[in-house]
Amino acid sequence: MNRLIFLTRLCACLLLIVGISRSEWTRVRRPTGEVLSLASAGNTLCGVGFRGRLLSTINAGESWTDPRGSHQYDFYRSTFYSLAFFPEVSLIGASNGQILIQTPGQLNDWIRAIVGTDDIHSFAESRGNAGVRFIAGGFGGGIRVSDDSGKTWAASNGGLANLNVTSLVSGLPLPDSSGQMVFAGTYGNGVFASTDNGQSWFSRGQTISSFQTTAMTAAHSGIYVAGSGGKVFRSSDWGASWQELGTGLPYTELLCVGTVEDGIEEWVYCGTVDAGVWRCPASGGTWAPMNSGLGNLRINDIELNGEGLYAGTYEGVYRSYDRGVSWAFIGEDWIRQPSVIHALPAPGPVGKDVLLAGASLYQNAWNYFSTALSTADGGENWDTTAALFTAKVVSIAHHDGLLMLLSYGTIDMGPEGGLHVSSDMGTTWEHRPLDIMLPTLFSSMSVVSRKDGLGLDSYVGTNGGPAPGVFFSSDTGHSWRRIRGRGANSIDVIDSFLVIRTGDSTLRTSDRGTTWADITPNVGSNVILSLVNDGERLFGCTSHDPATPGSGGVWMTSDAGSTWLPAGLEGSTVTSLVPVDNHILAVADGKIFATRREGFEWVEVTDNLFGTTVGMITATPQYCYAMGINGRSIWRRPMTEILQLFTVVPAAPALVAPMNGATDQPVSLSLQWTTPALTSSFRFQCSQDSTFSGTFVSDTSLVDSALVVGTLENSRTYYWRVRAANQTGIGPWSAIRWFTTIKTIVALPEMIALSTPHHRASIGKDSVRVVWRAGMPEIQRYWIEYASDSLFTSRSVDSTVTDTTRVIRNLLTGHEYWWRVKAYNDAGWGLFSDPRSFSVTITGLDRGDLIPHEFVLFQNHPNPFNPTTSIRFGLPKAAFVRLDVYSILGEKLRSILDEERSAGYHEVQFDASGFASGVYFYRLEAGVFVETKHLLLLR
Repeated sequence: MNRLIFLTRLCACLLLIVGISRSEWTRVRRPTGEVLSLASAGNTLCGVGFRGRLLSTINAGESWTDPRGSHQYDFYRSTFYSLAFFPEVSLIGASNGQILIQTPGQLNDWIRAIVGTDDIHSFAESRGNAGVRFIAGGFGGGIRVSDDSGKTWAASNGGLANLNVTSLVSGLPLPDSSGQMVFAGTYGNGVFASTDNGQSWFSRGQTISSFQTTAMTAAHSGIYVAGSGGKVFRSSDWGASWQELGTGLPYTELLCVGTVEDGIEEWVYCGTVDAGVWRCPASGGTWAPMNSGLGNLRINDIELNGEGLYAGTYEGVYRSYDRGVSWAFIGEDWIRQPSVIHALPAPGPVGKDVLLAGASLYQNAWNYFSTALSTADGGENWDTTAALFTAKVVSIAHHDGLLMLLSYGTIDMGPEGGLHVSSDMGTTWEHRPLDIMLPTLFSSMSVVSRKDGLGLDSYVGTNGGPAPGVFFSSDTGHSWRRIRGRGANSIDVIDSFLVIRTGDSTLRTSDRGTTWADITPNVGSNVILSLVNDGERLFGCTSHDPATPGSGGVWMTSDAGSTWLPAGLEGSTVTSLVPVDNHILAVADGKIFATRREGFEWVEVTDNLFGTTVGMITATPQYCYAMGINGRSIWRRPMTEILQLFTVVPAAPALVAPMNGATDQPVSLSLQWTTPALTSSFRFQCSQDSTFSGTFVSDTSLVDSALVVGTLENSRTYYWRVRAANQTGIGPWSAIRWFTTIKTIVALPEMIALSTPHHRASIGKDSVRVVWRAGMPEIQRYWIEYASDSLFTSRSVDSTVTDTTRVIRNLLTGHEYWWRVKAYNDAGWGLFSDPRSFSVTITGLDRGDLIPHEFVLFQNHPNPFNPTTSIRFGLPKAAFVRLDVYSILGEKLRSILDEERSAGYHEVQFDASGFASGVYFYRLEAGVFVETKHLLLLR
């Protein structure tokens, strides 16, 4: 078993174990579509994968082609693991020791070289003055080299302690220009290097000498290796030493690593086996997930092409135009999209289900074909039928060892649609054509066992075409009889009645079409999308019309349509319904619900489908299988987990909002909490008493996980809690949270009156105490600001003052200052006071002789300025002073001071002649004191 398949199965097992313990869905690998490697050549992006997949796009994935054309070999049973483009040759590494070679430009001319029996996972080159040598790495066979553009290869494993080579990269040129240093990543012994064009190898870096390397890349900033345990290592000295890059990666297998520069930062990306794409700065830091829009979290390769970043996954290619912030799926025209799925129960208690799918195979200008696929191992391997069905498959059924498949048919291809029957589980199919001359477009099928147990009755219907109708066969399609001249969108049988939905009508017959009764009025205003029976009753899946109250949901009849009763999910559009033993599963508005056959209290079991909109479901006693709309994903979940909701009460919800201890909450408040698995309703309590003895809100009919409480009082503390319930019982209470409502609303504060100093006062020292009168009403704090101009363009602010006074220090002599105050209470901030000014005039003593108590850097004056300004600073003791000017990008532009200065106040001039208008920074360093301020130059 090769490593990739082993890891895939191991991952599937782990996901299944986790799913059982956490009651979650497990992703089923879709038929084909897997892309294991991506590579670019100019504006061309190519991908390779399982079953000989090779696809190419020149328009960023809007359309894809197979560049092999009418290639020489049938590669359907091969797996393509790696792809590389070089000027001389294009190379594909495949399973079983195959390397495919192509001369650039010769798209249809592929040559196959057999170099061993292992899987070829990577390629590199070594270019020197003697030519170019190509190097291939295989998992199990080690290194091969080729000197003739890939036509012949020779093993070259001297010194290589591990032959499981997963990755190769080319490094710096060798000193003698004979080639390049080449690195090989191994699964278990870290990285090896070669300095003789791959002839011999030696271990490179003791730090990762036992590391299980899975991917490697080289960039400007160094070499990066990724592997098991969620670790990425970087070497900036060509492998001599290694350091782990970043923190926060999940503990999982990493399948690819790459780097991207966005003009500001170099980013390192890695793809994981089960956790999607992660990104970290090349300089280090924290890894962050980049999975928005990804429908598949197994990332096999990441490639940058033009403006797009591309991820190869197990379901095709995803593209991102914002460096991984969001992803979009591309390649709809080449991935098989299942149109219908059907599960066959395991033949015994230890057997496995068989999951069938009808999927598009290919389409050309005239024809559209589908195929039938089956898997008995949870999607790990899909078997494809040799038969082709005209157009898409619309229905699959099984009875008495027979598989029956209905394909839509096309007018151009003649009467090839209709019923196909297989008695060997889909290995071979027999077409059972209808006895009509013109082709028909089929839409629905129902196959039931006759009550005498002596055969099957088959019904098929159409929804258009030149030969519409409902057709009946009593011999599994060997012969047919038309029983109605108009088609049907849905057909089912209950008791001795055939019920059909056609156009806007619901009809029934008990004599195989001789007479029909219109039972449309009995269904009311509902439009039936499909009909399903559980052996005793007939169910109608209906659509919801917002303009029609009461429409939608599941409707039920036990008298073949004479009367219909609602069976839950009202207000939803139900697209799929499946009875399983004593329970029923349904898809409503893209989500999955379950209920007992009696009672019809539906509980959502969608859980962790990562935003998938479900289109249809099928089920056996072992598993429920869900397919996303348009067939983009298939999931499965054990029925034992789904049915836990009928035996297990839900866990306690987690309270979300408001935060515990929140204050100043409005008196009309939305309380929110989470929805635990298996929940159908909630019980809610809210009280001013933490023991809830005085509960004033107690709602026992909640369905949503939020409740607006609009009867709260001001200035009160409230306690609240929630518990979840289902058909089994009521779960435990959540933790108790509390919050406090806003105080009684008061008016905004009045304008503050300033006391001292008086307006235009003269101050004879370098500090002043300013005082103002207490504000009204209920003032909590004050905001004071002062500046050297009346417009307060460069101001100092303190918004935390709780007293009515503040000391302003470090004033400059000869300067005028302006100040003002405003107040705050529960209603908000009031208006500023009228501003006052004062002037600083210190006489009898030179300002420079004063000794400040602490280091201080003043705001330059004037500011803004043009082109000169003064910068003052104070030193409490002599110090070596550096004063520099910087740009907003941190680039040092000019040094103003770089010398010893004595204690005291000092002033220097800065002349910005030659500088452009803008914001700059000046930075003072004096001993251990460092401070930076900005200045504004306006031309």
